[in-house]
Amino acid sequence: MADETQMVSAPIPVGVRAIPGGSQLDLAGFAQAVVEDVVDALLADDGLLLDDLIAISDPEQSRVGMQVERLVATLSERASKCTSLYGERGLELAERLGVSAARALPVGHWSGEAVQVWQSRRAAAEAVKGGAAA
Repeated sequence: MADETQMVSAPIPVGVRAIPGGSQLDLAGFAQAVVEDVVDALLADDGLLLDDLIAISDPEQSRVGMQVERLVATLSERASKCTSLYGERGLELAERLGVSAARALPVGHWSGEAVQVWQSRRAAAEAVKGGAAA
């Protein structure tokens, strides 16, 4: 069985992929949002942060370390730190993480049965919902 990343659609998509020992989160969309925030911050404020970035790239500067730390702190303050999951997307992410975690734990661990119960109840609920709509 190939382990493929399954995406949870959200304003910023989050992918979940089962790996040995747990789950791997694909946060490429989130990383792009952070980079966009950093670029926006560098170009804002009349380019003062961009000027700081250019100044610290000069090898002749003696206080580069402190300037880098200050710039990183400022950009980190302005960059995205969260994404939202609306409606059923939180449950979808929880289920995918649960499946990955259960695979990583020893056979017979209670989590394997819990995931199976979750999936069977969800399937039954969706079948009832689908039957009511028909």
